[in-house]
Amino acid sequence: MPSEAKTTPRDRLEQREHDILSAASELFAEFGFNATSTKKIAAKAGVSEGTVFHYFSNKQELLTEIIGKMYADLTHDTNEKIQNILDTKARLFFLAENHVKHTAASNALLLRLVYVYINLDMHIFEHLEKTDLYAFNHRYTKIFDAVIKDGMHRGDLKPDINLSAVRDLFYGGLEYGIRTMMLGHKKGLHENHVHAIVAPVWESIRLKKDITQASSLDQRLELAVQRLEDLAKNLPQA
Repeated sequence: MPSEAKTTPRDRLEQREHDILSAASELFAEFGFNATSTKKIAAKAGVSEGTVFHYFSNKQELLTEIIGKMYADLTHDTNEKIQNILDTKARLFFLAENHVKHTAASNALLLRLVYVYINLDMHIFEHLEKTDLYAFNHRYTKIFDAVIKDGMHRGDLKPDINLSAVRDLFYGGLEYGIRTMMLGHKKGLHENHVHAIVAPVWESIRLKKDITQASSLDQRLELAVQRLEDLAKNLPQA
């Protein structure tokens, strides 16, 4: 009969920290940050309130840790999956769909907690670049920046793109769509809705080439397909 795996003191410490974070996440989602006390978190996690303070000095530190983990999961998942996508347009649409999917999967908890994080420090924008929130977001959006830069290098995108402005436009549209989803108590944005948000961004940054300028058969075929897709969009719907 196989023996049960023994847990080490470190395993138990990590499990306890995980339990506290899980309990805090659930309570913040259900009751909100301000209405959730460390006493409630401790009770749900099955530990004493003193144990909570042993791991986290206050609720804001707990909040930062939760947001950091959510961003880390999102960044890791996005980085892993985008490696298999080579087309610039497909990459951008994947980034949009994956961003919305992760937000919906967490019941938009990340978005709500970010708002709480900002409201806890009304002067956050005076020192934004020094905050944990900025670091989390910066690591995540570097993936988008890399896609745009690579697309410019490959000649898929205009060479004079204002990266910061395009990034704001891309994620700003998605976040507004997510807020609409939250207010309407929907489980997620339909894929067509996400595409409708991102399509104008793509059209504004893609480098429109003439077929005669294409240097290879593959490029000419790709441009021909793109032209047919553009024509199809303008056809009257049946």
